[in-house]
Amino acid sequence: MKNFFNSRLVFIFILIIATASVVLIIAGRSDWRGEIGEPVAGAKVAGEVSPDKLKTDYEQAAKALLLPYFNRQKTAPLVSAGEPAADLAGWQELADKTKSQLLDLRVPEVYKELHLQLVLDFDQLGRAATAESESMVALQKKISDLVTAYPWLNQ
Repeated sequence: MKNFFNSRLVFIFILIIATASVVLIIAGRSDWRGEIGEPVAGAKVAGEVSPDKLKTDYEQAAKALLLPYFNRQKTAPLVSAGEPAADLAGWQELADKTKSQLLDLRVPEVYKELHLQLVLDFDQLGRAATAESESMVALQKKISDLVTAYPWLNQ
């Protein structure tokens, strides 16, 4: 009976050593592990998009988001003849909605400054009901200058 337990203990000991060796070999492989927060070399990150596709997607999405602004500006301008629009609440709603949708976009590196300026301008436009008409005109000019710099925004 004593030999049975001794042989069983030896078998368990060898099994533990073998398992530990396999784990250490796997853990030591350089292509298996990566630094914390870094993907393993050659691995694709979920949701990764090429820079060209991201740029094209951003341009299309930004144009679509700004279309209601441009349409409203044609039919019911924010400021006309130095006077604020009668429907400032509607302009506020449009500006807030546009800003919110802009914040949901993935922005390519090349358009980060444009994107920041659009978000800031639409944030200010959302507060235009309490502003004087001069500041609303200035906001319109800022957005118009962005469109001049990036003509694809209103094509």
